[in-house]
Amino acid sequence: MKEIILPLHIQKRMSQRGIKKSYIKKVIMEPEIILPTINPVRKRVMRKINNNRLDVIYVETKNSFIIVTAAWLNKGDAKC
Repeated sequence: MKEIILPLHIQKRMSQRGIKKSYIKKVIMEPEIILPTINPVRKRVMRKINNNRLDVIYVETKNSFIIVTAAWLNKGDAKC
């Protein structure tokens, strides 16, 4: 499996948002929703984790997934 790379600012946001690395891995490996992004290099995927939808945007390289952002979506969000 490719390595999941979490830049420092993402690690900080994950801590603030209560997001575990295992959640991000689950969303990337088994997405329920795949959406296009403005930047064609980035990928956006979503999955329900513990009754909440986790939104992850990442860049895939030959050997890794570099996480750009990860956030819980509110029930009122359009893509939730």
